[in-house]
Amino acid sequence: MREYNALSQMQTHLLENDTIDIVGDIDGNMVIYVREAIVRAMSQPQAKQNQWLDLLILMSSNGGSIPYGLDIYDLLKNYPGRTIGRVYSGANSMGAVILQACDWRQCLPHAGILIHNPWLDKLTWDEAHNPEQLQKRLNSLDHERQEMLEILSKRSGQTFDKIAEVCAKNTDLTAKEALELGLIDEIYQLEKRSYS
Repeated sequence: MREYNALSQMQTHLLENDTIDIVGDIDGNMVIYVREAIVRAMSQPQAKQNQWLDLLILMSSNGGSIPYGLDIYDLLKNYPGRTIGRVYSGANSMGAVILQACDWRQCLPHAGILIHNPWLDKLTWDEAHNPEQLQKRLNSLDHERQEMLEILSKRSGQTFDKIAEVCAKNTDLTAKEALELGLIDEIYQLEKRSYS
């Protein structure tokens, strides 16, 4: 994992406007960024009086690490204020799981959500040819899959088996399909004011 130093200028500006931008890979750096953003939001003067800020969570990610994604899920789920997740482009794989931590989940009309079963990442030759090591990795993968499916099932209101069936198909969902499945709460369309 590369060294993470500080929030970028854009991330700082967004956070000043109560916004966290989860864009790109879900990795260790993303966990540190989200944690720092949450800590900053919780240290605002209003928060000290238990008047927590509402946070907008912008989401455009193709996914990434399951353990890191679950860390981000926990950070957002345990934030005491209201969180609004808004998908632009896509919330794929772990991005879709993280989205489920938000109190209100939105998706732009042409964005999508992909849910699928996890796969082994960076399996070494030695692990693949050592039955004990391979079984250990497979057990870990089974546990991670169980965690993901439980989150998706609980939040969507679908049965575990239904979510497992959709994940097995490596399903790329449109915003409308994600709404019907219960993975989002609304298709978001900003009402622009007229300039007449």
